Parts: sequence; C-alpha cells; structure tokens
Amino acid sequence: MMMYRGRNRGGGFTLIELVIVIIVLGILAAVAVPKFVDMSQKAKESATKAGLASLRSAVTMFYASTAATGTARFPITTAEVAGALQGPVPTNQMNNLNILIYCQGDPTTYIKNTPTKWGWVYNKYPGDPYFGKVWAGHNAEW
Repeated sequence: MMMYRGRNRGGGFTLIELVIVIIVLGILAAVAVPKFVDMSQKAKESATKAGLASLRSAVTMFYASTAATGTARFPITTAEVAGALQGPVPTNQMNNLNILIYCQGDPTTYIKNTPTKWGWVYNKYPGDPYFGKVWAGHNAEW
C-alpha cells in the first residue's frame, strides 16, 4: 500500500511573504524618516535656545556680581563672558559656531547680512539701547 506524502514545507518563507514584509517595512520607513528629520531640527533649535539662555543668564549674573561690589557693569570681553559662564562659550547648533561677536545698535540688519558667520551677537556698548543684550547669530528674533 502506497501512502501519499505531501510536499514537505520546511521552516522557510515563500517569495510572496517576503515581498509583503519588504513592502510593509518600506511604508514604515517612508513615514518614519520625515518625522526623524523634523525631530533633529527641533533638537538643534532647543539646544541653541538653551545656549542663548545660558549666555543671557551669564551676562545677568556678571552684572549682579559687579553690582554687589558697588561697580555695576556688563561684561565687555569674551573672557569676562566665559568667566561668568564658568566655561567656554556654547555652540550655536543652528550654524555650528561658538564665536561671540560684538555689535552696536540694533542687531537685526547685522545678523541678516551675516547669519552664518557668528554663533552669538552681544552688544557691549554702554549708552546703547541694546546694551547688555545677547542674540543667536543666525536669527535676530531669538
């Protein structure tokens, strides 16, 4: 008596199953990649805003510490700003620069004309209405 033996299906996958899995992975990747790129940009913005906040805070702390000694003034050198920061000037993640440049007057035009040259813009000129203020070198609105 002869018994019919069916095809032995081993542990492998058929071609159609593999194609379906590849298509599903491709769709997931197409959805996930734009989200990841957007999160990367938001992380850079957040890091830059944090660096700007630390610079502004350092300038304010320098002013407060000099006021406590009776000679209130804002820092006028990069070394004084770095001393108030207790470390190096942070890097602006939007343009990858940590250069602190000085400007006189409204920085808006200055930053718009050279947005990729400076990490940070600081007004160190007494009597100027913007005296003691710090901006991100790539964006005059921050």
